Amino acid sequence: MEMRYFWLLDHAAQENVTSIYTPGKENLADYPTKHHTADIHQHVRPYYLPQANSTVQLIRAAASSA
Repeated sequence: MEMRYFWLLDHAAQENVTSIYTPGKENLADYPTKHHTADIHQHVRPYYLPQANSTVQLIRAAASSA
């Protein structure tokens, strides 16, 4: 863990990699790692399964302070 952490720090300092913060509401990778109710599953289904009503882009989440 420590070696990977410092590797990332070194490459970020050299500008070889960049990290982008994405709020949890917009982060599709965060969804499968959590337990959700059926309502949430039905809401996000178009993002994961191609359907006629699937969106092309995610709607921006409200700011965390809102």
